[in-house]
This record gives sequence, C-alpha cells and structure tokens, in this order.
Amino acid sequence: MNRLIYIAHPYADDPTGNAAAMRMICAEVTAHGDIPIAPALYFPQWLDESIPDERERGLEMACALVVLCREIRVYGDPSLGMLREINVARNHRMPVVFMEGAT
Repeated sequence: MNRLIYIAHPYADDPTGNAAAMRMICAEVTAHGDIPIAPALYFPQWLDESIPDERERGLEMACALVVLCREIRVYGDPSLGMLREINVARNHRMPVVFMEGAT
C-alpha cells in the first residue's frame, strides 16, 4: 500500500513513554505496509519544545507534513499542537481517525 499515515500523538507530558508508544505505533503502521509520519517522535531530536520559537517551528513543519499524508491517526487526548494538526487535516478534507483510547 505504502500510504503516508500521519501519527498525531501527545509528547511533552511524558517524552520517554510517549516516544516508546509512538515507536510501537510506527512499527504497526509499517507492518501493515504503510509509511508512518511521526514528527513528534523525531523533531525533539533537534528542536526544544520548551523554547517557544522552536516549538512553533516544529508545529509549522508538522502541519506541512500533514498535507502530504493520506490520513491522520490521532492517539490519546489531543494536545493543542495535535488540535492544530487535526484542523489542518480537516481543512484539506483528509480522513481524521481517532484511534482506540483517543477522545
């Protein structure tokens, strides 16, 4: 299939636990033949969310990636950043799929 699937997942409230969860989600998406796009997993490698300008730049880049994908999958309670990603997806008429346990 090789569809690009955007993974919207909380990060800042538990970076270690959330990164581990996103790695598992990405592995599952890959196992189903799709390509996960999970900026919250890799942007923190060089951007610091505690610096407002860097957080904003990360959100801008994430939203640019959203529009390249076939759908967005939402995991957990949406943060403000995730809500922004969801709104971009909806504005582009992209499917927004709230995964089990998400509100």
